This record gives sequence, structure tokens and C-alpha cells, in this order.
Amino acid sequence: MQSLFAKQRGIVGFGLGCLLVIAGAYAGGVFNHVSQQLGDLFITPRTPPISAVIVEIDEKSIQAIGQWPWRRTVFAQVVRSLQDARAIGIDVALKDPSRYGATDDQVLTAALRSSRVPVVLVSQLDDKEIQRPLFSPVASTGYANISIDSDGVVRRLSLRVSSEPSFAQAIALRSGYTPTLSDGYIRFYGTNRTFDHVSLVDVISGRVDPELWRGAIVLVGATAIDLQDIRQTPVGVMSGVEIQATLLANLIAGDATHGSRGLDSAGIIALSLLCFMSMLRIPRHAIALVVSIACIGAYWIVAFIAFEQGLRLDVFYPTIAGFVGIVVAGAIHY
Repeated sequence: MQSLFAKQRGIVGFGLGCLLVIAGAYAGGVFNHVSQQLGDLFITPRTPPISAVIVEIDEKSIQAIGQWPWRRTVFAQVVRSLQDARAIGIDVALKDPSRYGATDDQVLTAALRSSRVPVVLVSQLDDKEIQRPLFSPVASTGYANISIDSDGVVRRLSLRVSSEPSFAQAIALRSGYTPTLSDGYIRFYGTNRTFDHVSLVDVISGRVDPELWRGAIVLVGATAIDLQDIRQTPVGVMSGVEIQATLLANLIAGDATHGSRGLDSAGIIALSLLCFMSMLRIPRHAIALVVSIACIGAYWIVAFIAFEQGLRLDVFYPTIAGFVGIVVAGAIHY
């Protein structure tokens, strides 16, 4: 009897050791990419909460206007064409003088100065040093840097401590909104092209009804593959300007999701104990196994509901902890 008790005590000790390993792996982010990818499964399509239009620098526009980079007069035409919008964000680097001469830059400067619609241009944040565009004296600016996780996927809000707001923050502020988010995970509303898109060449040629962007926030950016402004996201490959539109919608609607290390830790402990006690207390092992797996499934359902409410619970580590509970209880039975 004493030998049996010693064996059971050893098995319980082994189980507690496994839990400590799981907790350590969670704290150290050892399988962080797997955990994040499982969390991405909870993303479901939904209608964006703001009216936003993307004026895309696409293949059609490049074929019609000519080789990139374009003259600044093209962007001046864009600004003049979008005067019915609520705000304009131009996601194109304009930090160097035009290769077509000072007159080309002066045309865009005049268009920005005379615009009755606020215009936001992109800057770059490098080691907390801001590199502002050439036209910053006549337009607002915001850094367009995007945070990328270790697995190469864009998931997190790109809000860093700096005197310069992010590009999306600056657009929200110039549109009359006061964004309150400071961190969290981006809530994606669907795959690429979830927002309304219109070709830039059609805008400056007058082939699009201005009602499309009347009162809306307009973002101008590249979608052409050759310009290589694309990123991997949990919902697939997405253009940089579409990610900026998603960030903007998140900031305005307070729509990002947030993690909780405390709740994740509680989930690891709770699910391991539930599965362990179910396997020990229910006499029939087959029924006990079904109940234990049902507990894990219930946790996933809770995690999905929490995600819809803006709370991103980890499912990877609690699930592993639950199976550890099942294995340890099964070993004690054996």
C-alpha cells in the first residue's frame, strides 16, 4: 500500500512538474507563434465600423501614368480631386525632393496648403528619431511603421512612445476623433480589399462619382505587387494601406483585442485541475475522458466569446495543461 501511495505521489509530482514547465514556457513565450496562430482562428468577417475608401496605386494606374516614382503633380491632382472627403491620408514616402525639380514639389506644396480637407503624410520612426516628409510644414504627419511578430505576421497595434503619432492616429485626430487605444491586437474585419477600393487614375481622371468618398476618410497607397508594400496578416496577404485602414478603424471604434496574462494563467491552472479531477472522480474511464475533452472544448467556446468582446485568451497552453491533467490522472488509475 505504501509503495502504491509513493508511486501515486510520484505521478502527481511529475504532473506538477509538467505544469511548471508549461507555465515557464508560457511566461517565456517559447511556443508563442503557435499560440498566436491558434488565436487567429477566432477572427471572423465583419463590416468595418467606419466609412473609409482606399485610392489605390495599382497596376492600372502605373500603366496609365507611367513609371514609379511619379511626379508630385500627380499627388497634387489627387488632393484636389478628394476635396469632398473628411480627411486624406497619403501612405507614400515623400521625404526626398522630386527628381523632376523644385517646381514639381511646389505644385504639391500649393495643393496641400490650399486644401480645405486635412491631409496626413507618412513619416518614418527609426530608433525614436522621426524622419518627416519634405512637405511637413504644410501637412500633418504620422509614422507608418508596422509591428511584425516573430513569425512574420502583422497582429499588433503599431503605437509606440513618441512625440509623433502613428499614421492612423494622426488621421483619426484630423478627422475629429480622439483615439484612446494604446496597445493590443489588431481586429481584422476580413481579407484584403475589405474596404472600398478605387483606382487612383480613375479618381484624377474624373471617372468616379465623388459621392463615393463624400464625408469618408480616404487613404492613398500602393496595392501594385511591383511596389512590394504587402504584409502577411492572420487573414492572408494584405497591402500596407489596407492595414493602415484597419488600424484606423480599430482606433476610432476602440475595436482592438487585448490579452490578459492573469486570465491565461488562471486558464492553465483551471483546465488542468478540471481534467485531472474529472478523470479521477468519474468511475468509467471512457465517460471521464469525454467529460475532460468537453471541458477543453468549453474553454475554447469561452475563448471565442471573449474574443468577440475584445478579450484575447490564450488557448494553446491551457489546452496542453488540460491534456497533462488527463494523462496524469490516467497514470494514477493505471
